[in-house]
Amino acid sequence: MSDAGGVSAGEVGGIIAGAIAILAALGKGAAWLLNWKDARANSRSAKLQVWHDELTSREAKLDAEIASRLTRIEEKYERLEQHHFDVLIRFERQRNAYRVLAAEVIAVAPHSAALIQAQMILEEAMPVPSMAGGAQLLDDIDTAEGPAT
Repeated sequence: MSDAGGVSAGEVGGIIAGAIAILAALGKGAAWLLNWKDARANSRSAKLQVWHDELTSREAKLDAEIASRLTRIEEKYERLEQHHFDVLIRFERQRNAYRVLAAEVIAVAPHSAALIQAQMILEEAMPVPSMAGGAQLLDDIDTAEGPAT
């Protein structure tokens, strides 16, 4: 029962179903587009968070490594400082032994070339500061070392 110039109920139903299908597809497309942008933003945010966590982890690792190196350097410095002090003590003992021996040699041979040469070598190796202004020298040392503890 078709009308010659009219539209049948089946055709109207088909047109309405087609329009609904097109609107549903447009709705799904719009939802996909919005979700795609959100998913992209979430994905980017997640990547940035992972990167931030990696950087934080690397920074903590580097801080620990630097602290460890600094501790080792400080320990080595303290050992070297103690060794230097020990060497200075030994050197001063040798200097004192030389002075004792030199006093005896001067009494026996005051113009000994060997004694004069030994004195020159000793003074060149470690000159003795003049005690003129000795108080100022001690004040300078105290200032450089900081307050005594």
